[in-house]
Amino acid sequence: MNRITLSGNLAKDPLLMGEGESRWGVIRIAQNFKRGEDLRTLFIDVKLFGGAFRDFEYYTPEKGDKVVVTGRLTCDEYKDGNDVNRVSMAINADSLMKADVKKNEPEF
Repeated sequence: MNRITLSGNLAKDPLLMGEGESRWGVIRIAQNFKRGEDLRTLFIDVKLFGGAFRDFEYYTPEKGDKVVVTGRLTCDEYKDGNDVNRVSMAINADSLMKADVKKNEPEF
């Protein structure tokens, strides 16, 4: 099973789609790491459906917030604007939680 858990900061505001029970979203997580003396950033797209989207609605993370997601690594294939085949890696999240709970939010 290809399960992955990662943490990082939301790189931009979430993209929300659909209506009613078929709502879903996409977030982009930025994860910083060092390679030698170079500081690098890895950007990972995370798709939120079902329970993970309900988690998102509960925590309402925004750009800059630290989150932890667990899910499956997936590979999406698509054609770009020049009709060239491309591959994109993403996480289909099973769960999401905010890692830095603000003082006005209850802690569990």
